[in-house]
Amino acid sequence: MSEQQDGVVVLMMVDNSIDGDGRVQKAARAMADAGHRVTLLGQAVGPGDERPLGAATVRRVPVRFAREQAQRRALDRYRRIARKLSRATGALRGRAADGGPAGAGARPPRALDDTVLDAARARFWRALRGDRCWARLEPRLLDYERAYWPVVDQIRPQILHAHDYRMLGVAVRSARRLRAKGVDVRVVFDSHEFLPGVGGPTLRWRIAYEAYEAAHIHEADAVVAVSPEMAERIAGHHRLPVLPSVVMNAPPASGSASGSGDVRTTLGLADDVPLLVYIGVSAAKRGLLPTVEALADLPGVHLALLTRRNDYVDLLEKTAAGLGVADRLHVLGYVPVEDVVPFVRTASVGVQSMVHVENYDVTIATKYFDYARARLPVVQSDVRAMAALTRELGNGEVFVAEDRDSFVTATRTVLADLPRYRAAYDRPGLLEDWTWERQSEVLAEVYRRVLATTPGTPVQPVRTIGR
Repeated sequence: MSEQQDGVVVLMMVDNSIDGDGRVQKAARAMADAGHRVTLLGQAVGPGDERPLGAATVRRVPVRFAREQAQRRALDRYRRIARKLSRATGALRGRAADGGPAGAGARPPRALDDTVLDAARARFWRALRGDRCWARLEPRLLDYERAYWPVVDQIRPQILHAHDYRMLGVAVRSARRLRAKGVDVRVVFDSHEFLPGVGGPTLRWRIAYEAYEAAHIHEADAVVAVSPEMAERIAGHHRLPVLPSVVMNAPPASGSASGSGDVRTTLGLADDVPLLVYIGVSAAKRGLLPTVEALADLPGVHLALLTRRNDYVDLLEKTAAGLGVADRLHVLGYVPVEDVVPFVRTASVGVQSMVHVENYDVTIATKYFDYARARLPVVQSDVRAMAALTRELGNGEVFVAEDRDSFVTATRTVLADLPRYRAAYDRPGLLEDWTWERQSEVLAEVYRRVLATTPGTPVQPVRTIGR
């Protein structure tokens, strides 16, 4: 960074409480270490607070979802009307079937499904307002904007760094207001996911968020993605004039186990006990159920999950108990970001079991780099980008996603020759590039380029490091 760029005021925004979000914490620390004055703004669970994060500052503010509550009241009114219509329709059907008033032989009234009503409403607003429909369909986005704007206006940053899709519009719309006040500001959109491939919970959600991203992405001065494949998909989907730059989710090279210990010692397992480890969220899309079931076909093999407890974890434990392998399934909590690599290093194999969701097919997940930095061979599901990388490197075996037998075969193959798969990490420069310190160099260069370019001018992508 040139001296002219040092001390740039940066405001990063995220839609969560920051705790546990490794990418945003690493980005804030790295840009602060580069000499910028960085504030990381997130959502407070309770009252607002402020604290240091390395050389950066974390600020969290309460977000009151008043618009969402109003929307829910309106939907409740729609639902009451729908129920009345449904009862009336059921009564008419009963008369038609029985030749008179609905009786014991009549079909029960069919309640109008809320999802159908929700989808119809979403399609209506999409047809009426196009990409602007998001404000009607997902009002919490406006609530984030209202909660964060006072901080934006107070700090008046030179760079607004939007972490993931919910913050894109907040940053773009805040930049418009700042420019109207004479503030020279740039927007960097850090896209953590390929949104059209996420597969949200409802049609309304998908229409709202995809419209929200489409309505604002062309006003970002630079776009950042987490993998080359994702960069290409984002550029193609939105017809961007240039590819996003790629900052991969690699772990810090400086990590050291300052108190977390290591997974094998924590579990009290001898060095010769085969130990699989999984890092991350536990959910159906992560494909863990066949992995747990496979323990019944892998005598003596243990599986440790570094995850947060939820209903899905309860299901995994019940499944293990039913198969008689509960003593070989271990649920551990998360460890600090800087401790992940040293903690898992004593395992035998890293498991990556994601299912085929489009977003997963184009990403290189954080845990993949954690396993690599720990020099763990991987057993990788055949989601496209990570499967291709595994085959290219030879650092593990690929199995068919959600296929228990295929997972068992891949695991046995890797466990039979661990040194061969570990040797793949000896490729010159590979692990040095797969560190956050190297990846953040791309982000620093993105900052330099957007600040040196007139707003609205496409910023040429920075060369990807490590691919």
